[in-house]
Amino acid sequence: RQILTECLAGFRRGYSTVDAIFTLTGIVKLKLCQPRGKVYAFFVDLKSAFDTIDRGYLFYKLIALGVSRKFVSVLRSLYADIVASVWTKDGATEQFSVGSGVRQGCPLSPLLFALFVNDLVDEFANGVRVGSSTTVVNVLLD
Repeated sequence: RQILTECLAGFRRGYSTVDAIFTLTGIVKLKLCQPRGKVYAFFVDLKSAFDTIDRGYLFYKLIALGVSRKFVSVLRSLYADIVASVWTKDGATEQFSVGSGVRQGCPLSPLLFALFVNDLVDEFANGVRVGSSTTVVNVLLD
């Protein structure tokens, strides 16, 4: 079954940023051809997005999506007691605990991130209420 929304283009085979740009361009053209047609767009850069994921909530969401508890348990063990250090001009810093986020460079991390943000689209499905009117929202994630 398909779990990831069509709006999520990043890190998926057969999808790209071009798809999101094409969709946005189509929406703008369609709306601007309508009398009094308006388009409001906002762009959010999820800076350091991989670093900010709440792992407990990620594991909860994976189980809710039907991922086996055994697999989630393996993931939990992979993410237990992670430490890191940073290289500076003076050498490596002391190790520090990393309690949130998914591993940088891990092939599984993009999928985990996608599953984590996937239901963000549902939050906007009925539009956003501004004052007394509701505005339709199209979410394009890349």
